[in-house]
This record gives sequence, structure tokens and C-alpha cells, in this order.
Amino acid sequence: MKRPLALFLLILLAAAIEPPAAAFAGGGQGGRAEEPYREGGYDPGAESPFAEDDLVILEVMLDRYRVSQGMIGYTHPDGVLLPLGALCDALEFAIETRPNEGWARGWFIAEDRTFSLDLGSRSVFVNGSREGLNPGLAKADADDIYIDSELFASWFPLDIDIRLSDMLVRIYPREMVPLQSRLKRDEARANNLARSRKSDSNYPLREAEYRPLSWPLIDANADYVTRDESPDMRFTLQSSGDVAGLTTRTLLSHSEGKLLTTARLRAGREVNDNSLLGPLGASRYEFGDIYSPVTPLTSRGKMGRGAFLSNQPLRRPTEFSSTTIEGDSPPGWEVELYANGTLLGFDKSDENGHFKFEGVPLQFGNNVFRTVVYGPQGQTREKVERTVIGSDMVQPGDFSYRIFSLQDEKSLFRDDESILNPSPDYGAWNHYAEIGYGMSPWLSLSGSVQRMSLLGERKDYGTLIARNNFFGLYTQAVLAKEFSGGTAGQLSAQGRIGDKSIIFEQRLYDDFNSEYNEPSQNMQRETSLRFSGATQRLLPSGLSYDLKFEDISYAERSINRQDKAILRLASNVNRFSLSNRLEYRRTDAESGNSNNLQGEQLASSWLGDFMLRSQVRYRISPATEMQAIGGTATWRAHRNLTARLQIIRSLEDITSTQIHTGLSWIHSGMACGLTFSHSNIDRDYVSLSAKYT
Repeated sequence: MKRPLALFLLILLAAAIEPPAAAFAGGGQGGRAEEPYREGGYDPGAESPFAEDDLVILEVMLDRYRVSQGMIGYTHPDGVLLPLGALCDALEFAIETRPNEGWARGWFIAEDRTFSLDLGSRSVFVNGSREGLNPGLAKADADDIYIDSELFASWFPLDIDIRLSDMLVRIYPREMVPLQSRLKRDEARANNLARSRKSDSNYPLREAEYRPLSWPLIDANADYVTRDESPDMRFTLQSSGDVAGLTTRTLLSHSEGKLLTTARLRAGREVNDNSLLGPLGASRYEFGDIYSPVTPLTSRGKMGRGAFLSNQPLRRPTEFSSTTIEGDSPPGWEVELYANGTLLGFDKSDENGHFKFEGVPLQFGNNVFRTVVYGPQGQTREKVERTVIGSDMVQPGDFSYRIFSLQDEKSLFRDDESILNPSPDYGAWNHYAEIGYGMSPWLSLSGSVQRMSLLGERKDYGTLIARNNFFGLYTQAVLAKEFSGGTAGQLSAQGRIGDKSIIFEQRLYDDFNSEYNEPSQNMQRETSLRFSGATQRLLPSGLSYDLKFEDISYAERSINRQDKAILRLASNVNRFSLSNRLEYRRTDAESGNSNNLQGEQLASSWLGDFMLRSQVRYRISPATEMQAIGGTATWRAHRNLTARLQIIRSLEDITSTQIHTGLSWIHSGMACGLTFSHSNIDRDYVSLSAKYT
């Protein structure tokens, strides 16, 4: 875009970004990039970068073999840091680690598969391909270099599952590693020796991951609200546990005199080694009240009763440049979303106990998303999800599949349309089947068929997808056909320039309607360019950025074209997580052109015994005005006593002010609370609540 403000934002951001160290990284035929080792190029500092409270001692298992009974790790907000040197030694990788000098180098599995890491330049080379290194995911102390577990898994052919409740790390190799080969040889020799001595055969012990029945984790909440003449009793129950060898999750809620306002149940299994359902080799299956994934160019994902089956890797992304983060929590609870350690957004769970962040941007490489849910009595829950972009190629000669079917918005145990406020697609069945094949290490193909309902009308689609990963550049081409209508195409590319993630997408629509292009939108073309990364030039703690340009053209509408530039800056300053989103939008319409510039500032922090959170929405153009401002302060007055104050003021169509104050007592999994709420546009009310976990 050649708009002055967009150009100004680009120049401002470019001034803060270090120049790229290389073009698109990759080994390739052009030769290997220079390895990052520099003698004396790293200063580890005098103090340890770890807090003693974060130290954990973990048991490490490789398949069924115990690798270590006491490996030291450190927790951090988005996961666990594991010792690079100790793990490489345990797996018998030929990698030397020098924590005092901030580097590691060597090879793994085969001598031509090289590895080199340099903390000073914040870069790592794996098989000659260069990646940037987030300082928060790689730290050194006197004895080792500690790496985030998911980052370690993205460098080497491994999947890592960490269960802090059991202090257990499970490693699932995607290829045979040297330790595995040696242990299998030792086991074979032992078995041969045992048979020669006519002794009983030795069988390896395998632990059962799923139990016939386990004591569930239960979270029960009850509220008595005096808002109206008829006080309302609200109750929410969430539970998770193993039943008949399946992980089973339930959510039940009661309010407004209805026996069940919400009733959801989901059961299934998921594993990393594709060992489910015998010859199907599944990695995941579930049934009940499920969430369907996004499908390219056709569906943005749905919720309903149905079933899902797949053998695709668990962390394979469903979208190319963005993703959807969603989950369950008691209605009205507040949710924070963090991406790669930086604050990204706030939300609240709806009346059905569901929260959803759509369009969450992805970066090329490793993405770590953390959701933190806050209850009115100071309760906190966390969930971490990880996605690796560029890793969803089907292995050469392998088949992949994904099948799901669900009834839109329907619940497994409840069929009351008046409760759900149904859409035109309420109750419609959605079916999807996909199969993929790995043509080569660089190319995989997949095809799918789908039937769904769009605004009450049945739609059938066919889709072909080609994915290519060549010299560090990951591309995807999608062709979709609406069997009774038009076609759509999408070309996408991702890669890195230095440590900057670059993403380009182009979509074209020809008389094609779907959830991506509803009839009321009637888009013809979408073009977007986005780059993201981090810099330490402006702030010692680092500044992450994400800048996206988007251009959309329409047909047969009063709007001809819309251009957007979206800049997001985020940082952790002292103990504050800060995030600012600035959006510029220019609309070209038959009635004339318009410009709009608005932003949102988020902040969250723990300061001693206080947890503070604030949100400010504002507009700069066409008029400068404050749209909304809100803040929450939670005070741990005592080990068991918590006080809370929340103020929300909206200055848009109707000026409103809401004030919520509360006091809660928490002890041994029990919580009791008293809340008073005031609003200038609604009745004041008092709420009594009780919670058990």
C-alpha cells in the first residue's frame, strides 16, 4: 500500500529491526550457511538466569526405556527448559556443549546431520538451515544450556511429552536414535543369551497410559445472584478423567431455572506414535461434543456433537498463517492469551462456557500458546498448546487421513433450540474426509471432500492441496471447487529472512461461497503480507512485533476495496506483559473513501501480592476518542483471603460504567466468595459463590 500512514508505520518498525543476517536460510545446493560459532562471543553474566522456585527434577523415558531418574529442568511461563548437553549425552548425540561460552556444536544420528547453536548471536543451524532463537527459550548457566522442550523437539526428530504432575518426560523418536539402536541390540543379545540357557523369555514392561477408571479432576462452582426479583441459582461442573480407557471431559451448567443450560461430554484418546485402533494407525480419535478443525477455503471450524478420527501428527496446524485457540471454562470467567511468552488478548467465556480466539497469528517455526483462565474468587487455570509451522509434510511413501462428522451446534445430551439461540445452520450435519500422501521429502499432496450447511443451504466441496518444503521455504497451494458453484484458489508461502518470519498469502474467488466468503461479502481477491520477529534494540527485555498488510477487493457491493495495516508490539517490561495493537483501515466505497485508525493496549502483571490487568481501546482517526477502558486488581491479602476490584467503562454508543468488588476465602480446594456489582444501566446485584476443586 502506498498510503502515508502505512508507510510511516513501516519505516518506524524498520528502524527498530536489526538487519537480517542472511536470506532465506537453507542448506541447499548453493552450499551451507556459515555456522554461528564465535570464540568469546557470549557473556553468560555473573548471576544464574533461573529462579530456584522454577527448578524441577524429572524422570526421562525414551519409549519404554528409562534414560534418567533425576534430570534437572526449569519451568517457565510457556513450558519447561531441558538441559541440552545432558539430553544429547543421554540420547548419544555427538554434540559438545559449552555453557560458559554460550555455544554447542556437533552432529546427530549421522555425521552429515550437523547442529550448531550460538546464544550470543541468538541463532541455531540444523542441517545447514538457520533459525532465529528466542532468548526466553534458551538460557545458559554454569553447568548446561537449557532449551525449551518444544524447541528441542523441533530441531531433532523427536516428540516430547512432559507431565509435571508426575515429574515425567517421555520422548518419542520419529527416527531411530543411537541410544535406541544400542538398547535394542543389547536387548536382542540378552534375549538370545536367555534362550540359549533355556530360561524364560524376557518381555519389556510397558506402562498403561490410559486407565479403565481414574478418579476425575473436578471443578464445581455455585453462585447465588440477587439481580432480579427472582434470585438466580447458577451451577457449573467441569470434570476430566479416564473412563473405560478413554480420557473423558464433561461440562454441565445450570441457571435461570433450567435443569441444564449447558451439557457437554467429550471422550477419546491421543498418542504420538500412531498406535491407536490397530491397522488404522490413528494418532487421535474422539466423540461426543467436539470442535471440528478449520478446513482451507471452506470452513472456519464448528462445535457440535459428532466424532473425529485422524492419524496426522497431534501438533500439525490446521491453518497456514493463523490458528484458533478455544476451550471450556465456567461462564463469565476471564481468559488471557499469550503467544510465545507475550500477551496477545483478553476474552470471556460465553453463557455456554466456551471461549474462542480466532485469527491468532502464527510464525514460521515453533509457536507456543498459553491460555490463563481467571475465576471471580481468584482461581487460575492454565493450558499450553504448541504448533510448529513447516512440519506438516507427510513423510515420503506414507498416507495420512483425517475424518470428522458433526451436527452443528447440537449437544450430545440436550436438544432445546430455544436455549442455543440457533443459527440457520443449527442441526445441520457436516461431513469431512481427507487423505494425503508423501510424494518426496519436499512434496506432499492431499485431497478432501466436504458437505456442510451455509446459511441454511447445503454445500458440497472438493479440495486439492499441495505442500512443499524446499530450502527453508514452505509453500502451500489450495484449489477448492463448490460442486454446484464456482472455484477458489489460494497460494501461500512462509519462510525466514534472518530471524524474521515472512508470510505471504493470495486468495482468489470466482463465484465461490463458503464460510471464508459468504454471499454478503462477495470477495474477489485477498492479498496479505506479514512479517514478525523480535528485537532488543529498543528495550533491554526485547520487543516482539507483527506487521501485516492486507488488501481485499469486492464485486457487486457498495464497497469496492479495503486496505489494512495491522501492527502489534509486545514486550515484558520488568514483571509487566504489555501488548499494543494498532490497526489502520482505508475503505474505497461508492459513497466515497474513509480512513480509520484505532488501537488497543493490554497489560497484565503480578506485583507482589497484587495481580493487575488493564485494557484500553481507543480511536485516533477520523476522530480522537477513548472507546473503552477497564482494569482488574486482585489482592492476596492473606494466604487464604483474596480481594478483587474490577472497573469497566465503555464510552461508545451508550456510556456505561460497571464496578465489581469481591472477597473470597480459599482453603484446601474450597473457595467461598461474596461479590457486589454496580452498573449505571442495569440493576445492582449481590452474588454468593462456592467452588470446589
